[in-house]
Amino acid sequence: MSSLPPNNYSCPSCGGNLELSATTSACLKCQHSFPLTNGVIDFRVDPMKDHNYPLSREDMERLNRQFSSHSWKEILGDFLECTEDAPRWLDELVDDGRYAWKIFLNLGSGMTLLNASGNLGTTTANLAPHFERVYTLNPSYQNAVFTRKRLDLSSSKESVSVLVAQEDGRLPLISGCVDIAIFDGILDGSSKGGEQLAVLQELSRVTSQDGSLFIRCGNRLNYKQIDSIFSEAAEGNTSRSITRTLANLLRQVKNRIRTKNHRHTIYGYRKLLKSAGFHHVEFVTFHPDDNQSEEVRPGPGNFPLWTPLSASGWKDRIKQSPWFAPSFGIIAQKRKLEIPRLEDSISEKLVQKLGKRLDQFHTQHYLASSKGKLIVKTVCDGDFIYVRLPLNEHAHSAERQNHARLEWLQSHRADLSEFFPHPLLKGCENGQHFFAESAVLGTSILNVVKAQRNAKESLTMGLDFLVALNYSHLDTGASLKKNDFDRFVSTPLASLSTFISDLEMRSLEGFFQDRLLERKIPRGLLHGDYSAQNILTRDGRVTGLLDWEESVTNGIPALDAVCLTLSCLRRLERNVEASKSLVDLARRKAYLGNYIESIEAYYDRTDTDPECHEALVLLYWISAIYHRVGLGRSLANTSDEEFIKKVIAQVLDVSKSTSSRVFSS
Repeated sequence: MSSLPPNNYSCPSCGGNLELSATTSACLKCQHSFPLTNGVIDFRVDPMKDHNYPLSREDMERLNRQFSSHSWKEILGDFLECTEDAPRWLDELVDDGRYAWKIFLNLGSGMTLLNASGNLGTTTANLAPHFERVYTLNPSYQNAVFTRKRLDLSSSKESVSVLVAQEDGRLPLISGCVDIAIFDGILDGSSKGGEQLAVLQELSRVTSQDGSLFIRCGNRLNYKQIDSIFSEAAEGNTSRSITRTLANLLRQVKNRIRTKNHRHTIYGYRKLLKSAGFHHVEFVTFHPDDNQSEEVRPGPGNFPLWTPLSASGWKDRIKQSPWFAPSFGIIAQKRKLEIPRLEDSISEKLVQKLGKRLDQFHTQHYLASSKGKLIVKTVCDGDFIYVRLPLNEHAHSAERQNHARLEWLQSHRADLSEFFPHPLLKGCENGQHFFAESAVLGTSILNVVKAQRNAKESLTMGLDFLVALNYSHLDTGASLKKNDFDRFVSTPLASLSTFISDLEMRSLEGFFQDRLLERKIPRGLLHGDYSAQNILTRDGRVTGLLDWEESVTNGIPALDAVCLTLSCLRRLERNVEASKSLVDLARRKAYLGNYIESIEAYYDRTDTDPECHEALVLLYWISAIYHRVGLGRSLANTSDEEFIKKVIAQVLDVSKSTSSRVFSS
C-alpha cells in the first residue's frame, strides 16, 4: 500500500476534519470512523450502500483474491467471462486510445487529480503519470479494491489514493484541494436537473479556483440520429426518430426556455455548468463515439492551434459540426486559465526545434489509434508533420522502436530516404512522451485496391518496392539455422500455448522444422506490418512506407510479402472468411491465381525456396498473433480467441495433409 497522503480528507457526513491512522480515518467533529483496508479508505456513511457493477460482489471478491497468484491477462480474461457485455468492458479496461482528450487539459507541474468516474482504474492509470497526487473514487468497495490492486501493478501506484464514496453524497475531500476533476457521463446518468447540479456543485467545491473539470457525455442530437430518420423512413416508420430529433433540436433553438434537465445540448451544458460555478466552458467531440473514438475534434472554445479541413458537402458539414457530434468532452473552468494545455507545450517544443514560430503551426487532425496512441496531423510553415503520442507502455515501446528505425533508415537506406518519414523530435512533457516525424505524402495502396477492384497492379507495385528495400542488402546464400529458427518460429509459436495441447504444439513445430529448417530463406530488413494500409502511392508508384514499430534488420522479408498479399486478398475477397483466405493462400487454391502468381514472382526474384510457401504463410499469421498477444487484447477477447482456435485447427490440418507435399513452381 502507498504511504498516506497529506490530509486533504474531510468527513462525508458532516464536513469535519479527519485524523488519519494506519487503519482508520476518524472525524474529530462527529466521531464517525472510516476504515482503511486493502489499501482503500471506505468513506461510505452507510456501508450497506454498495453499488456492485458490472459484476456481483462475490465475483469481484474472487477476482481480487487472484491478484496474488494470477497475471493481469488471466484476471482480465476471467473478468470478461463473468460480464454480459465483454466487448464494452474490454475497451473500458485496455483501450487507452479513448483518453486522447487529455492533451486538451491545462496541465502544470505538481497538480492534483480527482477521478470521480467510478470505473475500474483505466482512467486513473492513464492520467496518473501527469499528476503529483491522484484521488480515485468508486461507489463499490470490491471495485475499489480491484482498482487498488490493479494500480499496484503500475509505476504510478505511490501517487494514487483509492477511496470508496457514495454516489449521491458529499465528497470526502476538503474544499479547493483538486486541480482537475474527471467525471465520465454524469450528464447522461442523471435524469433530473437538480441531481445534475448538486453533483456538479460538489465537484466545484473540491476544485480550486484555478481548477477545471472534464466530463464525457453523449449527444442525442447527433448525425447518427439524423441518419436513423432516413433509415426508418425507408421502412415506413419515422414517428419515433422524428419526434425525438425535433424535440432535441427545439432545445437547441430555444435555449433560453427553462427545462427539467440540461442534457443533450451545448447550450444546456453551458447553462448547467455555469450554475455550478464553472464559467468558462469548452468542448471537444468524439467520433464515432466516446467509447470507440477514432477522431477527436475541438468544438466551440479557444483552440488557437486548430485549423480543420473544409467540409465537402452538406453531409460532411453536419458530421463535422460540434452541434451534431455523437458525444462530447467538456472542459469546464471556474475562470480562463493561463496554464498551457498539454498539446500547446508539446507544440512549442516542436516549433523551437524546427526554428519556426508558433503562428506558423496549426493542427488538422487528431486521430486515436486502436493501438493505444494519438496521432496528430499538423502543418508547420507548409510542411506536414505527424506528432505521435503513446498512451500506454506498449505503445511507448512501439513508438521508441519506430523512431529508432527511422533514424537507422536515414543512414542505412539513404538512397531510399525520400520514402520514409524523417524523425524530427522525441521528448517528454509533463509525463507524456511524444515523437514527431515528417509526413510522407501519398494515398494508401489499400484505397487504390478498393477503387480498382483488382489487386494485381497494387500487389506488384508493393512487392517491387519490397525487393528494392532489400536490394543488395539481402542475405540470400545462407539457409535457416537452428538459432534463427528458434527466434523466428519457436518464440512466436509459444504464444499459441494457451489455445492448443502439447501434442498439437509438437506437431506444429515438427511441420515448421520440416518446411523451414535448413531451407534457403533470405534474411534482411523486415518491416513487420507490410500491409496495404501502410504503403503509400501516387501516380502509379510507391511514395512511402509508414509504421516501422515491428521492424527488425535481420528478419525474413518474405513474411512482408505474405502480409501484403493477405491484406489485398482480404480487401477484395470480402465474401471469404479470414481464416479460409489464409489457409487457401497457403494451399494455393485456384481462385487465388493472381495472388499466387505475384508472390511466386517475389520468391523467384529473391531466391526464396518456393517449397517454403505454405510454412511462410502460416508463420506470418502466427507471428501476427504473437504481436497481438503482446497488446494484451487477443487473450481476453472472446471473438479473437474463437478465431485463433478456428485457424489453428485449419493450420494443423494443413500441416498434417501437406507434410510430404512439395510446392511446385
